[in-house]
Amino acid sequence: MSTPGRKLIARIDELAVPPGMLAIWGLGQSGFILKGGRTVAYLDPYLTDSVDEAGYAPKGTFPRQFPPPLAPDEATNAQVVFCSHEHVDHTDPRTLKPLSQASPRAIIVGSSWSRDMLLEAGVAEGRIRVPKLDAPSAVSCLPFSAGPSAHYGPESDPERGHRWLGYVIELNGVTLYHSGDTILHDGLVDRLKGASVDIACLPVNGRDFWREHRGIIGNLDAREAAELAATIGADVLIPMHNDMFALNHASPAVLADFLDRHYPRQRYHWLQPGELYLYVKGPRRQGRRLVTNSSGSRRAAGRRGSASSARKPPPRESRGPARTPRPAPAASSARPSRRGSRSAGAGAARARGPRPGSPSSPALRPSPGRGRAPRSPPGR
Repeated sequence: MSTPGRKLIARIDELAVPPGMLAIWGLGQSGFILKGGRTVAYLDPYLTDSVDEAGYAPKGTFPRQFPPPLAPDEATNAQVVFCSHEHVDHTDPRTLKPLSQASPRAIIVGSSWSRDMLLEAGVAEGRIRVPKLDAPSAVSCLPFSAGPSAHYGPESDPERGHRWLGYVIELNGVTLYHSGDTILHDGLVDRLKGASVDIACLPVNGRDFWREHRGIIGNLDAREAAELAATIGADVLIPMHNDMFALNHASPAVLADFLDRHYPRQRYHWLQPGELYLYVKGPRRQGRRLVTNSSGSRRAAGRRGSASSARKPPPRESRGPARTPRPAPAASSARPSRRGSRSAGAGAARARGPRPGSPSSPALRPSPGRGRAPRSPPGR
């Protein structure tokens, strides 16, 4: 029986992604599927309703705002799965156990805290990797490095390593940074400035007293995420962690307004669950957009002012006699492009999925110190 999830996997498997391109499918919250060449990687997949059903709060407090784009046991093409930390909306045993069975060669990369949860769920230890911090690594021929995130502060243990992780992933000639849950902290900008990030996936749900009072640990807000993306020179910002839970959501208009006023040339795109975002990396990290015309065929559109679209005038001595200038053409009656179209990013062809509601997830308050991840947030 064909299901939406199986159809999505079939489209991923069939899509050719040549060098210099990266295909990204949204899963909601901080979850994505990446494909470059023949390599398929999953980031923080959360494909159940575990947060609402785990007893952290009365049932019905944190329900999903949309169904998952696929079921965990339909994810048959995973080669690598990255987990940023042990909170259930980032390391979900009910997602990762059946996913690991459906993709028997997949390796799961995560912190020691995530590893403990996966071992307890029955995932074989040989399929879990705990990366060293700031050390070049590779899994299934996929180069990456893990760096510290801060949820709220960096937290590490001499034996267990760092608790909150972000990943710089190099796939198919494109560099993507996935921060996991984080706020700004010392050293983050300097690390990322040297990474030549093309795409930055950053949380934008923010933080405030009332959410913290409910045990919801916050993240970067829209202004901080925009400033970070612009400061590190990211070509495209993909906002995340803002669509899954109604109690942990900030209006997308805040990001749009801040970028319009301060960084009007910064590309960004809100990725819907199941939607494909195709990034094309051009010379000097200048992307191009793949535009679908009315007949359905695609053409590559160079960026205005980029090397692909500029023409040099002939040398002065080779020019012919001066011509009488033509009158300016009449103003076009065509409708102008939508202002938000720049949010389609540096080089993106989008295949829209369903347009669900818009909230985001609770990151449940961790307890300090060593040991396994807490099963319920303290101080409730």
